Amino acid sequence: MNKYRFRSDYFLESVKNGIVLQSMAFDFSSNTSQISVKSMPDFCSYDVSVCICSFKRTHHLPQILDSLWNGQTFKGNVEIIVWNNNSSRSHTVSEICDKYIVQSNEQKSLQLINSSKNYFCAVRLAMPQLMQSQRLLICDDDCIPGPEFIDFFVSKHNTYPEDVLCLRGHLFLEHKLNEQNPSNFWLDYENLRFVSDERPEQLVHFIHADVCLITKQALQECSSIPVPDSSYALVDDYWMSYVLNHKFNRKLRKLTTSGVPEDYIIKRTEDSDKIGLALYTRPEVIQTKVRVYIHHMLQGWPHWESNDENITQLDEKAMKVLTENKKHFWDQLFVGFNISSEISAESVEVLAEMGVKCVRIGAVGLGDKVDYEFKAFLNDKDEEMKRLKQTISLLKSKGIRVVLTLKKELSSPEIWEFIAKNLYSEEYVVAYDLINEPFTPLESQYVFEDNDPGMSELMVNYTEMIESIRLVDKMTPIIIESSYWANVDTLSNLSIDKLIEMDDNIMVSFHFYDPQLLTQRRRNQNRYSFPSQIPDFENIKWPKMTTIDGNFIDAKFLSAIQWSQKFNVKLVLGEFGISREVSGAHQYLDSIMKACKTYAISSFIYSFRDEEWDSMDYELETDVSTGSLKQELSQNILMQTIINGIRDNVN
Repeated sequence: MNKYRFRSDYFLESVKNGIVLQSMAFDFSSNTSQISVKSMPDFCSYDVSVCICSFKRTHHLPQILDSLWNGQTFKGNVEIIVWNNNSSRSHTVSEICDKYIVQSNEQKSLQLINSSKNYFCAVRLAMPQLMQSQRLLICDDDCIPGPEFIDFFVSKHNTYPEDVLCLRGHLFLEHKLNEQNPSNFWLDYENLRFVSDERPEQLVHFIHADVCLITKQALQECSSIPVPDSSYALVDDYWMSYVLNHKFNRKLRKLTTSGVPEDYIIKRTEDSDKIGLALYTRPEVIQTKVRVYIHHMLQGWPHWESNDENITQLDEKAMKVLTENKKHFWDQLFVGFNISSEISAESVEVLAEMGVKCVRIGAVGLGDKVDYEFKAFLNDKDEEMKRLKQTISLLKSKGIRVVLTLKKELSSPEIWEFIAKNLYSEEYVVAYDLINEPFTPLESQYVFEDNDPGMSELMVNYTEMIESIRLVDKMTPIIIESSYWANVDTLSNLSIDKLIEMDDNIMVSFHFYDPQLLTQRRRNQNRYSFPSQIPDFENIKWPKMTTIDGNFIDAKFLSAIQWSQKFNVKLVLGEFGISREVSGAHQYLDSIMKACKTYAISSFIYSFRDEEWDSMDYELETDVSTGSLKQELSQNILMQTIINGIRDNVN
């Protein structure tokens, strides 16, 4: 027996020279008794690669690189690849990049490619062979990355690992190819919608790759399909959108910058849309887009997911009757509940026994299951619509009507048009509440100005959503809400007269939790009761004390109804409530329901059986220590008050 084989140095030498380590990229120490696993610098792996394609905007390159190199919150390893398409500026670009190249290491590196030819944005398709990570983050030379640029996209990629992610894009509406004049598609926008950065997250058909995250595998998939025309390099992101969605079934997801501080993700430069400089403004690009459009339409893409066979078609007479029925419902007075879309049959039975005639769906959260109600409309809208129709059918079986609302991040003309197209013929869907608790950027910072520019933006959003709904549903009433989270005091900020001119089937909603120092558990902390005197501000030496009682509530409602009468518009109270443990909570609820009866305002209590938030689950009564234990109705003053209010608010 050769005992040498059992020695440790023989074992180490065998491992070092064997096929396993020899097939891997390792550096080996000159000391044969030690193996170093330090990765080779030229072939190390990064968490993300950032590609910058530069041409004539080299003046922005220093700021872009400084932000990527020094200003990111992202803690992972980053590789930056600068591809200079302008040979006349090779020296300039090299000077800008040199200081980063010499600092390159395994945590951060910069590679520069100076091209003798302008390959336009087709250089993105060359990245799989150059990048040393599994995901490519594209940043064009007219986009200045903010401090959360990489973090934002990588975080979203972890949520949607197979999707292509962008900040803006185009949505194609369902239509047929106009063979006589196909170029009109990209000119008149009749069947085309541009979806900008701040619009809600949604799936699109055409990603704009100026700011975009795409995986290495997706790039390889795209490169595997022959490009029919070399000029498609001018619109490479359009071609990629078609190939990845149609050929490889990848979702194209437009993220939203809404709610993120300005410039935290990107800031577009002033010359971003300069005619002649911006590629999309050039005639040859516009012509190429038309050619790509013809190509993909003849290939049967996009395939619109909505199934018209499941949408009921109504004749003119039936539409007139349905319109009258939906309007007539609002001539009634009622008190309803805000509920979850996942309400059980047993819970619906309880609502019916209480005498509830209408519920509002879309504002009650689902805890850890999703970020907010109906978010699946962004991923699989047909499946989400199927679930929603099942819930509506369940409520309908007990004679309960439905108002639908969407969270601000979800509400868009495209999603509302899809909802309306599928539900316009459903008699028991009696209103679309466009945005749940909207607010302006200034209001989110508690800054109040008479000419808040955010109000103009909100009214534009309302107008666009109303127009989209009315393309497919001219019957269902539409509800808009006041700003500052639908506060009653901001009703006068609405330019309601302009909306009424375009559509007379509109109502206005407000929410009432006033004052929040009383009604909100986190702020009250068992300090204030109803009725009582409550300060207007906390933590000041001499606050103004206000008596909060039935008269206070009545005065607020009187002001609201006077405003509505001025414009002859119906008011709805979309939400009201109070933390159940507040002393006098039942009196607060009773005062609101009495005010609603006095001024003929239909209302929705917040909320019924919200499994993730017990503060306003009134079946649990006033004792917080009992946890989720429901109290007998005969001993529950809150539920007795609510049921009496439901039965009393009927005309």
